[in-house]
Amino acid sequence: MKRYKAFIVVGYRNWGKSETLHQAFPEKIKGWVTLIGKKLFMRRMSNSDNPESYELFIRRMSNSDDPKSYIKFLKREQPRNLIITFNPDFDDEKYKVKENLSRLDKTHDCYFYVLKNNFNKKKNRRVIKKEHIDLLKGFGEIKIIEIIDRKERGNKFKEFIVDIFKRVSGKVWIG
Repeated sequence: MKRYKAFIVVGYRNWGKSETLHQAFPEKIKGWVTLIGKKLFMRRMSNSDNPESYELFIRRMSNSDDPKSYIKFLKREQPRNLIITFNPDFDDEKYKVKENLSRLDKTHDCYFYVLKNNFNKKKNRRVIKKEHIDLLKGFGEIKIIEIIDRKERGNKFKEFIVDIFKRVSGKVWIG
């Protein structure tokens, strides 16, 4: 069975996850997005037989925005590469963190882009708990980001995705 990729922006509620995606992909949810000079088509279903293409589906709402909807989303078959947001609060049962990650782990290689700090520059600065990061490690690869600037977070997230595709495909992208 083909393993798809799930690129996951991680942070607690009101952490800047959706803003990171918006900065990385300001284009519409459906349509072409650019990853470092390479145009990729984003849409709900893939019918491409081109092995050179990578189709990505973005879901901006996380498991903490609408827990029931998130579970329904993951329960449906996800035969595609995903870009999603995720709240790793293992302490709050309503987010169903382990259930969601276990379901995703069955079909996808998970790549976590962990926003260690919330987006506030000075006031109310918070960080992701170390024990939550350690638990995520059991489900996939982790990159911890300590950047606060939203544009830089978004740009680094795009680079993160491209670097993973380069590494796993063995192809060099020109762009």
